[in-house]
Amino acid sequence: MQIGHIEALFRYPVKSMAGERLEAASLGWHGIDGDRRLAFRRMGDHTGMPWLTIASETMSEIGRLAGLSLDVRRFRPNVVVRLSRPTAFQEDEWVGGLLTFGEGEDAPAIAVTMRDIRCSMVNLDPDSARPAPEVMKAVVREHQNTAGIYGTVTRCGRLEVGQPIFLHLATNTVPG
Repeated sequence: MQIGHIEALFRYPVKSMAGERLEAASLGWHGIDGDRRLAFRRMGDHTGMPWLTIASETMSEIGRLAGLSLDVRRFRPNVVVRLSRPTAFQEDEWVGGLLTFGEGEDAPAIAVTMRDIRCSMVNLDPDSARPAPEVMKAVVREHQNTAGIYGTVTRCGRLEVGQPIFLHLATNTVPG
């Protein structure tokens, strides 16, 4: 079933840094080409955290709960979905399913593997780096610290803004 279309595409060449908006992108086995290929690392830090520190309806709901107007880049999405039937956190229902982008048997596809557990990066404005801790507090309080989904590429191809998105849910069959 068609669930919506691609509203926006983003690539983040350096992990946790500001991204760039794209009109089209190649989806390869490792995700969007050129995405998060570089990172800054704290040398001598042995804490286990060496790195420096959604769907559009979900982001809007988090902004409402936090009392702020949020820039979607705060959530570092690659694909922002405009839903046909808008409901916040609808992406939770997609876990275990398959998303295809465009029509045809060769359309790029992603298996939805899990909900996205959020870190404190959502507190930082992507342009000014000004913190707004109420964003993370809203995500934790209202949705068990998750917003968005992770997926695994199952078919490579080209993504474009405006491209329709289809959800294929796994069917549970019980052997008889």
